[in-house]
Amino acid sequence: ATMPIRIFCPNLLLVETAAAIARVTGDDAQALAFASALSHFPTMELVALDNTLVQKAMTFAARTKLRGADAV
Repeated sequence: ATMPIRIFCPNLLLVETAAAIARVTGDDAQALAFASALSHFPTMELVALDNTLVQKAMTFAARTKLRGADAV
């Protein structure tokens, strides 16, 4: 049997997902429902943005010229 692949994502993913869906569909209820469902994806672990992660993302964003959320 194969082991499921664990996915680690910053909790900011849920905000970005809800915002993107709402912008495209104009349906905030659908956007929130999808982001909520995504938060329960069985092999995904949401990682809180603590100060250490913020500092690393800040440095990465500055060095690579990425947008803030993309650097996280």
